[in-house]
Amino acid sequence: MHEAVQEAVRTSKYDLIFVYCSSMAQFVPLSANVPTVIDFVDADSAKWTQYSRCSAFPLSWLYAREGASLARYEKRTAEDFDLSIVTTPQETDDLGSGGCSAVEVVANGVSALPALDSQNLPAEIRQLQPYALFVGTMNYRPNADAVSYFAKEIFPLLRHSHPDLRFLIVGRDPNQAVRKLGCLPGVVVTGSVSDVHGYLAGAAVAVAPFRIAQGVQNKVLEALVAGVPVVLTSRPARAFSGPAADLLLVADTPTGFADAVRSALENPELRQRSLRAVRDLQQLLSWPRSLSRLEELIENVAGIPKEVGSGVPSHAQAC
Repeated sequence: MHEAVQEAVRTSKYDLIFVYCSSMAQFVPLSANVPTVIDFVDADSAKWTQYSRCSAFPLSWLYAREGASLARYEKRTAEDFDLSIVTTPQETDDLGSGGCSAVEVVANGVSALPALDSQNLPAEIRQLQPYALFVGTMNYRPNADAVSYFAKEIFPLLRHSHPDLRFLIVGRDPNQAVRKLGCLPGVVVTGSVSDVHGYLAGAAVAVAPFRIAQGVQNKVLEALVAGVPVVLTSRPARAFSGPAADLLLVADTPTGFADAVRSALENPELRQRSLRAVRDLQQLLSWPRSLSRLEELIENVAGIPKEVGSGVPSHAQAC
């Protein structure tokens, strides 16, 4: 990869070099006199540090060391590049780049979901109702930890008052620990499904009980634009502001989280409030809104006049 990039820069002229994620920064020849932009997405160092806090020795030591080393690398990379992009204002703090002015926030977007009448759901979804929903790739440690925490420490509290409630874990590649959760009363592990949209439409509440989290949780965005009440912990909640944040129910203890889910189940007005906000949120959280911001930043760094910049230049190349 290093040789390919070096050859490309030697043999062609580029307006800008755009790098996605910190692990690819090592391949960029900073001496090439080409403007550079890096999209960190998340501050990965902060995630490793979180891993260290919930792991036993020696992994706790190893994760802490990795977090500290990566934090130094991320800060140095942000200083080397002309512009750094992150997904939330908090990521700028986690990157430790408060002294670096060339850090900008470009939020994740979400595609508007087509309207789906909850009364016309497939039979296999209707028979599972009512349910709390978690959606995600289930061999990813933060996701696996979140569903384990909910299934073992929060969901039993809910079953006392709502014995018919199920907890659906929807997403591909559930690891062994997640699959075992399916043996608990009321817990359903689906694995990969053809269409998550139907499961969202049928959910009574979406949950994001993360103890390890960084950046924006797309599963929360998707639930918001589907009009589903969302209960989550405070760390992922800090990525949201304005109208989206106003719709979230936030709790950090098992009892508090169960109480918040119970409120979503028992208060129809919370569901109606979420549904009324869908249209505004689809515009506020749309990909075109986010990508127009990204386009503007790229054009500024590359020095492309605004009257010329109308999308990616036709002569742009990738390697």
